[in-house]
Amino acid sequence: MPGVWETAPFPGVVNGSLWTLYYEFGCYLLVLVLGVTTILRRRHAIAILFVVSWLGNLYVHLAQVANYDAQQVARFSLTFLSGALIHRYGHRLRASWSLVGICLVVVWLAAVYSPSYRLAASVFLAYALLAAGSLLRQPWLNLGNDISYGVYIYAFPFQQLLVTAGFAAAGPLVFFVVAAYLTLPAALASWFLVEKPILSRVRRGGLRDPDRPLSPAASPQAATAPPATTSP
Repeated sequence: MPGVWETAPFPGVVNGSLWTLYYEFGCYLLVLVLGVTTILRRRHAIAILFVVSWLGNLYVHLAQVANYDAQQVARFSLTFLSGALIHRYGHRLRASWSLVGICLVVVWLAAVYSPSYRLAASVFLAYALLAAGSLLRQPWLNLGNDISYGVYIYAFPFQQLLVTAGFAAAGPLVFFVVAAYLTLPAALASWFLVEKPILSRVRRGGLRDPDRPLSPAASPQAATAPPATTSP
């Protein structure tokens, strides 16, 4: 927005976090299309889509495609489908901390030495995240409420506002604390007034969560019944 916060580190930018939502929403629309067209019911549909996305990323990388949207579509589709791939075949995978550690090492090596870490390690990162989530079952980690999305969305404009007001001179630590105190109420409002009510309404509508992937103690029934849908 020209003329807004022109003296801020990101002049004219009201909320830089929103740039990812365009591509994220596109990934969700992809799931909708795949579901409506029943493509998701095909056994290896997700694997085929992942390979297509991987080859697309390889082309963008080798051909040095300069188009910004093409770069971002390739980037987000690969990471999104990496998570979908692990979820789709989660009933055949076993979660273990040793494998999580190995995958994180692969991701680190790819980030340091590979010209495109996503091509080399996107699946390994997806496994590490989903497997770790499956293994962490301590009750005290289940907070019941999730304000992370609200923090992600609302932190940027509050930080821009503080910088424009000259508060950056207070130092990084003080700036962080004040920005957090301003962001948390907005994130809480977003969760309790928007996100949680909508999720509750969806669940009351009869939808259920898909089978938990990467279970450390998967039952024989779960091993023979792959989930019918996928999620990021």
